[in-house]
Amino acid sequence: MNRTNRDGSAYVLVLSVGVMLGMAALATSTFSVSRSRRSEVSIQSTRLRRLAEGITEGAAQQLLARIQSGASVPGSPDDDPLDITVAIEGTGYAASILAADVEIQTLTAADGVQTSQQQYAITAAVPDPTGDLPVQNVTVVYAVHRTPMFQFAVFYDGD
Repeated sequence: MNRTNRDGSAYVLVLSVGVMLGMAALATSTFSVSRSRRSEVSIQSTRLRRLAEGITEGAAQQLLARIQSGASVPGSPDDDPLDITVAIEGTGYAASILAADVEIQTLTAADGVQTSQQQYAITAAVPDPTGDLPVQNVTVVYAVHRTPMFQFAVFYDGD
């Protein structure tokens, strides 16, 4: 009876240790899988945000090109936003440009040169192609300065 009790106790002990080791292995595996998933989500979220920031940069370039060519741009926050498409790696992404200031500010430098400043809010929204993450929205405010060139000309009546 004594030997049987010892054998049974050893069997229960070995079985208990085996179950605990199995549970520890399962917990470690679950932790590793969830950590890996969180890492993938973080990487995808960062990628989408960087893409949205790239879209706003491309939209800013298009805004400056429109201003330089004399094309129409929103002049006040009450105007309709200018919706444009920015191509990145062959894919077109939508961006929206809206005047952020109610009025254009006139800045005067110490030498008397005047510059007008208008602020534009450029917004880009990038959806996750898998649908697992929320849409990444990025809004950047750009201050566009315009300096009329005639201020640099010298006018005189001589010759």
